[in-house]
Amino acid sequence: MLSSKLSANGVRCLKAADDADILVAQTAVSFSKEQKIAVIGKDTDLLVLLCHHANPNQYPIIFKSDKQVEKK
Repeated sequence: MLSSKLSANGVRCLKAADDADILVAQTAVSFSKEQKIAVIGKDTDLLVLLCHHANPNQYPIIFKSDKQVEKK
C-alpha cells in the first residue's frame, strides 16, 4: 500500500520477494554508476554484499549504520 502511494507521487519503488539485502546492494551498485550513493542499514550482510558487488571505478557507495550515536 505504501509503495503504491509513493509510486503514484513519482518515487521509484522496488519490491523484494524475500530478503531485501541483495536488492538493496544491486540497486546501490547500479546507481553508483551515475552518482555517489549512501546506504543506511543495520545488517552486516548488506555491508558484505556492497563490498562484493561494488565497482572501484564507479562513484563511492557509503554505508552508514542506522544506529544513532549516543550523545554525552
